[in-house]
Amino acid sequence: MKRTRHWIIVVTVLALVGSWALSFGVGRLQAQAQAEFAPSRVAVVNLSEVFNASLEFEAFNQELVKEEKDFQAERTAREQAIEVMRNDLKILQAGSPEAITKEEEILQKLAEFQAWQQLRQALAVREQRLKLIVVYRKIYDTTQSIAKQRGIEIVVLDTPLPNLDQVAPDQLLNVMGSRNVMYKSDRVDITTDVTTQLNTDYKNR
Repeated sequence: MKRTRHWIIVVTVLALVGSWALSFGVGRLQAQAQAEFAPSRVAVVNLSEVFNASLEFEAFNQELVKEEKDFQAERTAREQAIEVMRNDLKILQAGSPEAITKEEEILQKLAEFQAWQQLRQALAVREQRLKLIVVYRKIYDTTQSIAKQRGIEIVVLDTPLPNLDQVAPDQLLNVMGSRNVMYKSDRVDITTDVTTQLNTDYKNR
């Protein structure tokens, strides 16, 4: 009788353990399935807003304004110098050795002036391109850092919607199709967070 009772207890315990193991296994599979099919955490960032609010990009634009003023001032000075040479040529006898020499000097100055203008413009374009790339990479890295900290899996660019009334009819479909986000909640917009971190890093550079 005792032996029979012992076996009943063993069978009951095994049955309970098996039931628990089965429940645990099923629960684990359900949790895994839910994790696999759970919606991803998504956020949006407005790239143009971040650029416009970037202290580094603002400082760069101020440098561009100063460089443009310096360029225009030097351009005016060079043009005035050439004009003085032309006025000097007018008082010289045409065809004289002095006039020929002055004409050659003017041609040389004009060639130097054109080469200087082209070089300055090319350097300005190159500098602007490089700065845009530098700031964009910092925005990209900052966005990635914030996303990883908050467990965000996808960050989508939120392009601001332009005034459609001012868009040409043949461009409307292109403008509408370029929109990456049709709707967003304020809770998923990390534009301000990216801008704040970007500017903090720039101040503490």
